[in-house]
Amino acid sequence: MNQLSAQLLEKHAGQLETIAATSQLLAHLLPKAKESTINSGRYRFLGTAIQQRPKLLAALLNGEKSFVDREWREVMEAHKADARFLHGAAVFYREQALANLENGNLAKNYWPLSTSLWTLLVSTEEFWDYFSSDRSTDRETGERSTLKLEEQDSLIEEWMKGMLSLHSTLGSMKFAAKQHEVAYVHLRCLELCQQGEEALRETLKKYSFPFRLKPQDERLVKIKTAAADALDDIGSGLVREATKIAEDADAIGRLPQGIRKNYQGGIQHLDVFIKLDIPVGRVLRQSLEWYNDWCYDLYLTQQLKELKNLIKPASAVANQLIPLCVKSRVSPENAALSQHFLFKGFAVTAEDPQQATKEYQEAVAWYSGNENAKKLLGDAYRAIIMKQLDGAVEQMKKENYSNAYEILDSVEKQLPEDDSTGRQEVKETRALVCFRHAEMLANDGKFSKALEHSLEAQKLAPNQPAIKQLVKEMEEYAPEENNLRNLKNAREAMDRGNHEQAIQHAAKVSSKSKFYQNACRIQSGAYFHLAISLANNQQDFAKALDKMERALELNSYPEDRNVIAQQLEQLKQAKVGHDIRQACDRKDWAEAEEILHSEMAENRSGQYGQFLRQQLAAVLNVHAVELLNGVQQAEKKFADAVNDIMNSVRQQPGVG
Repeated sequence: MNQLSAQLLEKHAGQLETIAATSQLLAHLLPKAKESTINSGRYRFLGTAIQQRPKLLAALLNGEKSFVDREWREVMEAHKADARFLHGAAVFYREQALANLENGNLAKNYWPLSTSLWTLLVSTEEFWDYFSSDRSTDRETGERSTLKLEEQDSLIEEWMKGMLSLHSTLGSMKFAAKQHEVAYVHLRCLELCQQGEEALRETLKKYSFPFRLKPQDERLVKIKTAAADALDDIGSGLVREATKIAEDADAIGRLPQGIRKNYQGGIQHLDVFIKLDIPVGRVLRQSLEWYNDWCYDLYLTQQLKELKNLIKPASAVANQLIPLCVKSRVSPENAALSQHFLFKGFAVTAEDPQQATKEYQEAVAWYSGNENAKKLLGDAYRAIIMKQLDGAVEQMKKENYSNAYEILDSVEKQLPEDDSTGRQEVKETRALVCFRHAEMLANDGKFSKALEHSLEAQKLAPNQPAIKQLVKEMEEYAPEENNLRNLKNAREAMDRGNHEQAIQHAAKVSSKSKFYQNACRIQSGAYFHLAISLANNQQDFAKALDKMERALELNSYPEDRNVIAQQLEQLKQAKVGHDIRQACDRKDWAEAEEILHSEMAENRSGQYGQFLRQQLAAVLNVHAVELLNGVQQAEKKFADAVNDIMNSVRQQPGVG
């Protein structure tokens, strides 16, 4: 057998070992899977990972399960930021989930794992850097180009529709077939996508799957929105079915006098879904609205005991709806919650007035337009308004200014026209919020916006010195916003040591700006550092001199110019010394002498002049020595030649 055949045989044997080890790993990872669903050839990424870890290969071939677990955990950890490996894993778990679906298995682990992994993965730049169906290679760099952003978004959209549609269809179908456990798995996958990055990462963590890539927020938002829409569509279908039950004329005819709908039947139909603990706003809101209407009918018919009995199951629905809502926003969900808290307070008014007051406060907090709640609050109404203003201040402290303004707008709408005290308090609070907002914008360099908010604050509180001062500063800085931003970028580039970038940013500052000299000074400093760097590395003294001269030209500060001028002089001297050394190394004494004579013509006095004279004397001395050595060698060669001729003549016959 020749050497080539032996190498081919060895290579083939290694491939067979890898295939066998991959099959063992798949069987280890999927102990309950049927052999027909396991195909090692489909998952080459596993074979590649095995080849990189000889210990894992040996453990798999030898059937050492405990070592396989340990080695596999290390493989997972080593590839936690490897987009290619993570992509292979995502395909692997999704195909296993689909295979289990075909075989009638639940696959409750594979679905959330594959869904979470896919959702995070397709939202990362690293995935799209490697994955592209039409990649081309740059001849100069050898790098592959990725898909354009619009192409990536199109593929994400296509993938997203397919994944969400699958879970939506299966979730609805299995729920309708009363296979609630299976339905929950698929609905839960939709909920994970709706909840976003934290929930998706927690799912991977639950299954001990490390993932260290950073998804892009804007892509995750698209997936979250689409998942929320899918759940909302499912909820809409359920509500339509439940509404038919609630409005069934025969069922209503059998109800006690005063009860307008078959609330119990409609609520029970929705309750099966609600107990799956997949919060869908549309479903929860409808259930809570029916509870509220039922309570109202019981209130009108004075069936107070029955009303109290409804509060507990209604609260269970409200508690699921609350995390989906934001207080003070105007929405049907908030209105339903507000009405629920009103009835909750009414139910305990007699035995616990203090608790009732808290419930009424909660009702107003959820929806400020609940007039009945306001009336029931009575004297507590004023405290509620103040509490909301405190909430606006808290939002301001957290720099959530949009929320703060929203609360202030809501409070202002609640106030009666004749409540001058309340309106003054809102006005003062709004002035404070506008002032703090303007300060934050100014700190971010957004001076034009800061001026708008500071002027609003001044309009609301014209006598506040701090607000007046801020307005004055913003009126000065607002026209300079672009110049100041470029100046800020230039300073930050200088701090990072990126002098070329600092020059670029500073050069964008208008020559008409009052900060133009500051920009010139930054450019001067950047050129100064570049010149010093070139000189220290002896890269190019001519370029170093050019940059140092540019630094001097741009700088108008006397103390800076003195320093730059000194460095410029030293650079010139260093260049002369460098040029002389190069000429001497080439033994081009004439050029060295010419450089020195030329320099001495301009610098005859002082220490530098003395230095040049000493250098010239040394060059002339070395040149003279070389010339003298050349003459002596010529004379010696001549004498040796004469001696050779004389010796030759003496050897001729007849010569004495």
